[in-house]
Parts: sequence; C-alpha cells; structure tokens
Amino acid sequence: MVPVVSFVGHHNSGKTTVLVKVIHHLTLWNIRTAVIKHSQHGFDLPVEKDSERLFHAGAGLVYASSPHMSLRYRREDSERDLKDIYDEVKAYADLVITEGYKTGPYPKIEVVRQATGDLIADLPNLIARVSDYKIDGPYPCFGFDEDVAIASFIARRFRLL
Repeated sequence: MVPVVSFVGHHNSGKTTVLVKVIHHLTLWNIRTAVIKHSQHGFDLPVEKDSERLFHAGAGLVYASSPHMSLRYRREDSERDLKDIYDEVKAYADLVITEGYKTGPYPKIEVVRQATGDLIADLPNLIARVSDYKIDGPYPCFGFDEDVAIASFIARRFRLL
C-alpha cells in the first residue's frame, strides 16, 4: 500500500508553501509523490491556455497530452471520494500527499501560523506540526524554514529512504 500523509491547516496557513519545498526534497531523493488537493470553496482555472479555454467553453472533459505530461479537467456532479482519487493516483507514486482533508483517516501534519488562527481542535491522527511559533506538546514541531527536516521526517516515518 502506498502511504498517505495529509497536510492540514486553516486557510492561508502556508500548507502549499511548505509542500512545494518538501516535495522538492523528496523528489531529489527519488521519492515519487502524488498530491491530492482539497478545496472546500472550489477553485477557478486560468483562461490563458487552450485547454482551459475549452473547459470554460463547457466541455465536460478536456484531456491535454504531450510527450512528457498530460493534464485532465473533468466536470463532476459531486465531489469525488478521497479513496477513489487515491486508487487512481497511487500507481504513480511512492507517497501520496493530501492537502486538506482535515477529517480524513490518514496521518496529518498541521500547518499553523499565529496570524491565521489557533490549532485545529481534536485533530485525529496528528503526527507533527509546522509553525511560525513554538508549540509545546507530544508532536514534533518544525519551523517553516525546516523543509529538509520535514521531508526527512516524512521519508523516515514511511520508510521511503
């Protein structure tokens, strides 16, 4: 089974910022990652490229393919189940990372900024935190500039190195 770790936190806490740096290091260590990003409020696609323009025109599915990358936009009648998405992406990765999914069943790293709110109460399966201030407690707490240490913690925790 491909392991999963979830990065969770309040809106604008820095989850994506941390993940970009952590994924960079995991990739340097030849650990293939797949990311499933959850957006509670939906998201907008840019309209600058042909694929996005076709999707905005109303196509139900746009699949763009090139020699080194493919991209798929698909309209959904309802939000897909995390397990179904996991089943679709796990073949491409040594580690699946989710961003969001606070109530999901997977181990979680909470990303916290003083300016964006308190810790998430009763967060199940917490294994670590990333914060811009000191947090005492039973879980390792990394600073935002400790991306190598965070990547190493994840790689060791899931026996990927």
